[in-house]
Amino acid sequence: MDGKETCTVSISDVLKLNSFKQQACLRLTINSTLIANVKIRWKGLYLRCDQETLYFTRSVDLRVIDIKRCPHMGSCLGEKCAAINRSSLIPELAEGNKYRGRTGCMESCGGFGCNFFYLSSGCLFYRIFAMPKSPTVYEVFRCMRWTEEVILEVIVENVKENGTQKYNVQAIPNIPIEIASLQITMTMLTLPPTPKLNSEFITDDQGTAIWSGAITPSLR
Repeated sequence: MDGKETCTVSISDVLKLNSFKQQACLRLTINSTLIANVKIRWKGLYLRCDQETLYFTRSVDLRVIDIKRCPHMGSCLGEKCAAINRSSLIPELAEGNKYRGRTGCMESCGGFGCNFFYLSSGCLFYRIFAMPKSPTVYEVFRCMRWTEEVILEVIVENVKENGTQKYNVQAIPNIPIEIASLQITMTMLTLPPTPKLNSEFITDDQGTAIWSGAITPSLR
């Protein structure tokens, strides 16, 4: 509006960084006069898991509770064992019913020889259950995909103003980062083959480890 024109100059360059060559420098000059130095340092690579829960489990003791009932007594009525399935909760097994497990029944001997008044068979009820050793809950999961994130340290040395500015930034592929008058974009990131990334993992929210799956949890 006042008759002046503003000219903007954009300069782009490609810098290569990796875990071996951890620093790259860019010198900005005007008419062969140094204006600023820009240093970019590789600080680390992080992989973030897109998590899919497979199941939850706990450290448990497997225990068994059983009781034998005379025919026509307690739960030994009607169809007897034929009416019992693995999810049945029998009053006689109340202690085991508090925990996850499975219930079963076997017909036993009857009559006076087994101290029963009735001649028909009795019932041997049992329940195998998992009693937790601790309140800690473990989550077993896998990673559907991994998101790469590189931590960079950017140092801008302004020669004219004799000042230095330092920034720590998180770079994600193809997402530009604005720093002062600079724009930084990580255009490509190459990772070596890492089969362990396809493993299953286990966590208690305090620590995480690879889950080999060699042992099938009793509770899941």
